[in-house]
Amino acid sequence: MEKIGTTKMKKYTLKYIQWLLVLAMPLILNAQKSQVDSLEIYDRIRSYTYTQPKQNGGKVRIIFALHGSGMSMGFMEQVVGTQFNALAYQQEQTIMVYPEGFSGNWNDCRAKATYPAKKQQIDDVKFLLKIIERLKNQYQFQETEVFAVGYSNGGHMCFKLAKKIPSEFKGFAIVGANLPISVNDDCTSSNEAVSILLINGTADPINPYQGGEVWAGDGQTRGKVVSAHETRDYWLDLLKGEPSLESEIKYEDIYPQDNSRVVQRTYSTSESTKRVSTVEVINGGHHFANPDFEEWPEYLGNLNRDVNLPKIIMTFFDTL
Repeated sequence: MEKIGTTKMKKYTLKYIQWLLVLAMPLILNAQKSQVDSLEIYDRIRSYTYTQPKQNGGKVRIIFALHGSGMSMGFMEQVVGTQFNALAYQQEQTIMVYPEGFSGNWNDCRAKATYPAKKQQIDDVKFLLKIIERLKNQYQFQETEVFAVGYSNGGHMCFKLAKKIPSEFKGFAIVGANLPISVNDDCTSSNEAVSILLINGTADPINPYQGGEVWAGDGQTRGKVVSAHETRDYWLDLLKGEPSLESEIKYEDIYPQDNSRVVQRTYSTSESTKRVSTVEVINGGHHFANPDFEEWPEYLGNLNRDVNLPKIIMTFFDTL
């Protein structure tokens, strides 16, 4: 993806700020349904919201939802929480957790990133592990299954978790993110197989589907990433055995006016319990598509209105 011109990038940045201001008002007016808590990590107070479990003790599923650049925990819940929270409540002992990044971002693996979380080398991995520990002790859970969902910068944070501490998580789902190229990757990988769902729009103007430079809404580069197919192949290569196509789902084109279709392909091997799945949003942009939120800025590209990504993600997690 070629570098965006200065004038065009200023327009992108202005629209990005306007989007944040428009969405801030409902967050102020609507009462927060989730519980708010905080932890002290290296003399910094880090916050998160979460949905309460139905009861104490026993087994619980904890699902993190990590926001994108410039967003917040409340913003993320505003975008995807209506769906995720309802789906979680329908299941047995499932908690949704929406952590707050540092100054609106996560310290992911992209070496070229310039936001404060990266410059100050904020330990977001420790923050998330401490939330798990806090919830486990607070509600006296004997067994936990932990999953992580990430959008954009939050998706890159999921890549970091999958590379550094894969054994702590049962599955990952990443929306709008490809792995950074080697010279833009400062994470040391454990090279362990994981179950992972990769969701990308083929016409994403932020995270280029074919690979290239990533320019965020704040006008700053995040360095280059590989293609969506190379990202898929990286995780497939970590599986034991020869991967094969397990299933293919062509979702119904219920809204043909959006000029977008969605195909999901899941791969597995006979020697591993891990799965790698991709959701290709054909002619789709940089969105976390779901039926309860459509206030996306135009600069994020074409919005697919056929699918409910939170439901697809929860269904994938249910198979693990």
